[in-house]
Amino acid sequence: MKEIEAKREVSPLEKSRLTPSSGNSCVFSPDPVSPNFVGVPTFYGRSLSFPTSLETTRHALLVGCLALYGSLSFPTSLEATRHVLLVGCLALYGSLSFPTSLEATRHALLVGCLALYGSLSFPTSLEATRHALLVGCLALYGSLSFPTSLEVTRHVLLVGCLALYGSLDI
Repeated sequence: MKEIEAKREVSPLEKSRLTPSSGNSCVFSPDPVSPNFVGVPTFYGRSLSFPTSLETTRHALLVGCLALYGSLSFPTSLEATRHVLLVGCLALYGSLSFPTSLEATRHALLVGCLALYGSLSFPTSLEATRHALLVGCLALYGSLSFPTSLEVTRHVLLVGCLALYGSLDI
């Protein structure tokens, strides 16, 4: 599957989306040493801070429990979330390989969202938190399978939560 993804060409439309428009007040040129935003820390006048509320934490814990003991169906926009991460990796690193660190995963997802949707807003809903766990699975293992141990679930959820919310609070 990775071989197929590696051969994927970037369309002209996608290339145009990878370039920030002149109206954006956020410059997201990657630092070659560490994946950090370089430039003005706002986007359309909004701060690049992320929600870290009690409700978000509750959702994250709920997803962790459901992943181990329940059965959540995959959200219909999972493929779009996966595509965002791939676009972010391509934009930052020129590669379709998934990042292996928490910060790189978060940064790749942010760049992908900017490139595809022009937005850094992530909804704080159960649906979005289900995405967090799935993004974590994809980032760490390139797989949509839920982990089978508590420790692996915790690690995957940390990656996903950081990718979507910029927070390690679970």
